[in-house]
Amino acid sequence: MLAHRRTDGTPKITVYGGPRCSDYRQSKQFLGEQPVRHNWVDIGEDEEGRKRVQDLNDGKQIIPTIIFEDGSILVEPSNAELVAKWGISPKSKREYYDLVIVGSGFVGLTTAPYAARRGIDFGHREGRHTGQAGTTERIDNYPGFVEGIGGNELADQKKADAVRFDVEILPAQAVT
Repeated sequence: MLAHRRTDGTPKITVYGGPRCSDYRQSKQFLGEQPVRHNWVDIGEDEEGRKRVQDLNDGKQIIPTIIFEDGSILVEPSNAELVAKWGISPKSKREYYDLVIVGSGFVGLTTAPYAARRGIDFGHREGRHTGQAGTTERIDNYPGFVEGIGGNELADQKKADAVRFDVEILPAQAVT
């Protein structure tokens, strides 16, 4: 698991932007899919945030502008730049696999332990931290959880099960 929280639980990242900016929406979607706590500042509604962006960008209003706890700044970053900033290694341990599972939704995370139990040599690439169901507030009618369960909690349990079987998971990877 990535350690992007202070011990007091406050976010380490502040993202400045606006909902009409496609680059801001892309960063917002990507960060929302990763296990990273962050603050959003809509510069259209926050005058101090707008001034901060302009101060950081030589008077220009360039968004998204992302400030990290260490004081470093990324302006209009690609997902690859965000991954590099966090130190996530995009390299797999091996050059060849019998099977590659793409996606960290419930299907991918359920398949991974079964493949590992069968001795299949495989790697797992995830674009999102938890897949779409993992961002669902509550999942009802899921086998084994009579009272329902939070989507993120269920995704975390599925991921822990995969890790228990030594599944190599490469987070935040784009697959073409």
